Amino acid sequence: MIQQLKFSLVENVLAVLFVVVILGYLLYLLDRSLQNKQRGKHTVGRATFVSKEQSTAVGQPVYLADGMVNSGMTETENVKSVIFENLEKPGERITLEVSNRIYRELQEGDSGRLCYRGGKLISFGALQNRDDRERSFRR
Repeated sequence: MIQQLKFSLVENVLAVLFVVVILGYLLYLLDRSLQNKQRGKHTVGRATFVSKEQSTAVGQPVYLADGMVNSGMTETENVKSVIFENLEKPGERITLEVSNRIYRELQEGDSGRLCYRGGKLISFGALQNRDDRERSFRR
């Protein structure tokens, strides 16, 4: 015959408290993660697209190997930027780096709601940046 395990009231309460603490901590981590994702995000209710510009960024990685400082190959990147005017604060202009697709699709005079983080466009009107993660070698 199988012996049934018996737990005291104290052991049951401690087990429930343990589960509640773990779940609470997981919820805390989830909330903190969501807050960090929103950190630095700015939204402008009404903005108008003004102009486009292109520039070239040059970088050369430096690394330490066998106690000596070495440099890698020079890297260049064509950076596409756009300028928006904030209609909520007349005269304020916002310059943001954008992907090739968004750069091609924007037309002067377009207006809409603008969202950006750290100099990178997240969305403008119906245009949504599919990848707003930092992929550039520039800092």
